Amino acid sequence: MRRSFLLGAFLATAVSLSGVTSAAHAARPALDEATVIGRVRIDKHNPAIGYVRARYTCQPHIDHLWVSVKQNADATVDPALTEEGSGFGHGAAAWVQAHPQTLRCDGRNHVDVFQVDTTEPAPPEFGGGTIGYGALQRGYGYVQFCLTSSADEELLIADQNFQKVK
Repeated sequence: MRRSFLLGAFLATAVSLSGVTSAAHAARPALDEATVIGRVRIDKHNPAIGYVRARYTCQPHIDHLWVSVKQNADATVDPALTEEGSGFGHGAAAWVQAHPQTLRCDGRNHVDVFQVDTTEPAPPEFGGGTIGYGALQRGYGYVQFCLTSSADEELLIADQNFQKVK
């Protein structure tokens, strides 16, 4: 009898604690994060276009996305591509990028594919024309997936790594 009572008390405690754990878990705010998934895919018809797949979670105050892929002439892992300005400064042989407008920041996890290319108009302070140059090739590229808030332009979430390009 005593054993049954102790077992019942243990189970009741475990059930009530699991409810507390679930409630605490549900109240915890979602984490902001971004991860580039897999390789960058080169467009079959135009090697100046690439596709970057990413998983991300962000809150509503984040409203700006920038995605970039840079390659050297050999499409190898090259630390020089990680330097600030290596795209605009023509330190890369190929640079495709975009500021996609399809970003969904609602605290939920999303997986999307983003097109990067050389067609985005450059602001007048950068001399006009378009941003980006060259064509992607099979190998590796330095991929930057950066989420920010246009209110303060602080870099809030980023995944910046060398990825396979095919």
